[in-house]
Amino acid sequence: MPTVTAPTTVGLTDAYFPAGQCAAPIRGKAKGTGPPYVSVDCRHVSAVAEITKRSATAVPPRPDVPTFLSIPGRTGKSVSALAVAAARSCADNTDLLLDLGQNLLQVTGAASVLGGLEAYACLRNLEAPHPGDAGMGGGAKMIVGDCVYVTTSTDGTRATDGVTVTLETPCDGTGANRPEYRLARVFIPTYLKGDTNEVCPKNAATRLSLSVPSTKFELFSPAACAEKL
Repeated sequence: MPTVTAPTTVGLTDAYFPAGQCAAPIRGKAKGTGPPYVSVDCRHVSAVAEITKRSATAVPPRPDVPTFLSIPGRTGKSVSALAVAAARSCADNTDLLLDLGQNLLQVTGAASVLGGLEAYACLRNLEAPHPGDAGMGGGAKMIVGDCVYVTTSTDGTRATDGVTVTLETPCDGTGANRPEYRLARVFIPTYLKGDTNEVCPKNAATRLSLSVPSTKFELFSPAACAEKL
């Protein structure tokens, strides 16, 4: 396969990774979870995923908050409110939320190119597999039909603080963790609008929070009605 070259972009701007283009891996620069990407025309032979949506480049509005998203190298770690908002704005079947700042940093090796800014891109693979499809165990967010398990840490080991988190896993049992629940409904709790809490149906009576219960930002975290498997 023909190789693609690193971008000539010298800073993180809205022109970097525009929606409608595609992403292609840059071979030979892999670090950590995999190679960084460069944006190319979707007809390029090296294109692997379409950039379906891109957040505006912006300064993070507040300190990092704990949440759990499928961001390469950052899943289970604290990510900024911009990442949370970007993930929720992606289509449900998004396969990957790409941290464009970290991607550019991996390419250039110079933190100065970021300028304290952040931006994120929603990617959908041009071909299977599609981890963002319901039940496949990945993607940018949890959706109806996904399966989850409940643990006390982000890596499946016992946490000393006893905080429980809900993490995604393939419904077919091929993942490292057995699925315990299937999501039947995902929603923002109505108490945010002054209403009473949502009542889950009898066939999916378990109510789960889909992020860590920490800080006031948790008030905007989605919840789910889930069926016990």
